[in-house]
Amino acid sequence: MNETQHDLEISELNEKLTLANEELKINNEELEIYKAQLEELVTIRTQELKRSEEKFSNVFHHSPCFIIVSSAVRGMIIEINEAFTKKFGYTAEELTGKLLTDFNIVEKSQYKKVNNLIHSQGYYSNQEIAFFTREKKKLYCLASGEKVTIGPHEFIIETISDITELKNIEERLSLTEIRFSNFIEQSTEGVAYFRPQKPIDLSLPLLSQAKKLLNECLLAECNNAFRNMYGYESDHSLSDMTMLEISGEILEDDVMALFTQFIQSNYKLINYQTNEISHDGTQVYFIHNLIGVIQSRKLVGLWSSRRNITDLKKAEDSLKYKNSLENLIADISTRFFNLSPELLDENIENALHEICTFIHADSGFLIDIRFSEGYYRLTHSWTDNNIIYDPQYFKRAPLDELHEWSEQINNVDYLLVNSPSDVPDKSYLKQSFANSGVASMILIPIRFQGNVLGVMGLSTV
Repeated sequence: MNETQHDLEISELNEKLTLANEELKINNEELEIYKAQLEELVTIRTQELKRSEEKFSNVFHHSPCFIIVSSAVRGMIIEINEAFTKKFGYTAEELTGKLLTDFNIVEKSQYKKVNNLIHSQGYYSNQEIAFFTREKKKLYCLASGEKVTIGPHEFIIETISDITELKNIEERLSLTEIRFSNFIEQSTEGVAYFRPQKPIDLSLPLLSQAKKLLNECLLAECNNAFRNMYGYESDHSLSDMTMLEISGEILEDDVMALFTQFIQSNYKLINYQTNEISHDGTQVYFIHNLIGVIQSRKLVGLWSSRRNITDLKKAEDSLKYKNSLENLIADISTRFFNLSPELLDENIENALHEICTFIHADSGFLIDIRFSEGYYRLTHSWTDNNIIYDPQYFKRAPLDELHEWSEQINNVDYLLVNSPSDVPDKSYLKQSFANSGVASMILIPIRFQGNVLGVMGLSTV
């Protein structure tokens, strides 16, 4: 090898060394950059891990729920939060390394149940479990647990919420609902709850709301008193019937009037009276109370209570009738004070007219009875519907022809004659009534100081 060739090789070698040094320099620079990035990443991850640990620590120690971390293998408590120790009266040192069942904090059967769930499916959720404090106070709790793996170890993390107060509220609410249900079921008032097929918008016009209540408000539930008021058996289902369908023979206009008044009364109607015909054909009177259930400006339900006041209504009408009759009699009586004889007959006939009109009779008459002289006779009459009494029947007639009637009139408050055939035969009275078309009548004795002076008769054709 000559000197020139040797110099050339050395030059090539130097050039390669220079390139290698440059590449090494670049690689060292890149390594330094990567190292700095790696250190920064480690710092960030370390900070994130620290923050995560701080968050977990805050959640763990300050959570209102009870949190237990235990070994998945042996079930021994590894860590427990402050909420648990405060509530149950144990220290963390007492519980660490022990089982909950060692302190009878939880029953073994319930502990075994959730433990089996953990090992079979890896978790359990929302299990209602009874726990016991150090003072043996029972707590109703809702517990959830999950198996987690950290490194080579498996743990169980369980969160427990105290629902004792909620449980007590539910029990009290259930008891209240039972009492309320019993009260309604045993109430003598008919109580029902109606629910519209869709909530009724209260911004709709009055008539539109009333029509929806009429056609779309269906019975959801009711008590037996409600069923019985309309002639249904206690076990008869009225569900999904409208008030109009339930109410028997009541006009649609009457139900619309009820609902219209309900709406106008701001969805609370008190003591609204209706007159209806029940399914057995009986006329009944009801007092209604309606209260709407309103949510978000929509009617979502309707409570209805009704009281049958038929007997009260009849008694009230009877009392009004009696008072009106007494007032009529008192008014008639006062007219005869100091009345001149020539006006007597006219006023008697006018009085008969008023009495007949009041009781809806077609005719009225007076009979003068003279027991001592043995005769009777018609003295005055008022008639309607073309009833005519022949003048000849106003003459005297023998009292004996009335047979037992003359004795009965002395001993009864009134004598009811259902048809002319009940009048003694061959008497002037029978002939008179047969010819005048009288169908039935009532005879009322007129007494003075215990003695019968005559009879007032009221008849229909």
